[in-house]
Amino acid sequence: MSQTATCQDENELINRRNCYPLLSFDEMKETEVVLVWGKDLESTHSHWLSVLNEKKIIIIDPMGTSLSERADLHIQIKPHCDLHLALLLTRFTIIEGSHDKEFLQKYANNYEEFYELTQTLRIKSTLESINVSLGQIGALLELIREKKIMILVGSGVLSPQNGDETLEAIDAFGMILGLFGKEGSGVHFLGKTVEGLELPFRGSFEFMEEVDLSFVTTS
Repeated sequence: MSQTATCQDENELINRRNCYPLLSFDEMKETEVVLVWGKDLESTHSHWLSVLNEKKIIIIDPMGTSLSERADLHIQIKPHCDLHLALLLTRFTIIEGSHDKEFLQKYANNYEEFYELTQTLRIKSTLESINVSLGQIGALLELIREKKIMILVGSGVLSPQNGDETLEAIDAFGMILGLFGKEGSGVHFLGKTVEGLELPFRGSFEFMEEVDLSFVTTS
């Protein structure tokens, strides 16, 4: 489900969100930062490792791998807390003014309402609950600022409680950054199957209006 091809008008961009060609090496050539979110590329997509050379690498995953050891940033998030991190990243992106205002005004002018939703999160307690520091948030935003970014999303972000909402929130983060329709940028799902999933990477650019932000209690 690649959203990386350059487009000239709104209809073309929307149509591309309904089409999921396999991500190609050519599409990654112009990428400057690769954010691997909930995916072990070494185990399932090892052929991509050579493409990551000379690119900044960010890993968001509870597990550590040899790729995370050489990454520029590894956020070892608590399992099943990806939704909260995606919302916080969106919130801080807007706070620091790094959101793509031109893209949002053209394709998703209701983003301010979504920003209000992100403000319902209590920052300090949420960061403590998801095992992420404010410094890591700042480091991630610094790495991606004014860069061509490819977000590679794996099935590790999914959970029985809020899998669909997590994908929506990650997609929304990509929208806030204006990653769609630009060479070397995009959001791409690398799960083994999309059967039964209501993926947000399609159709018009719409933000979620409400979300269950309660945490899963684990023993």
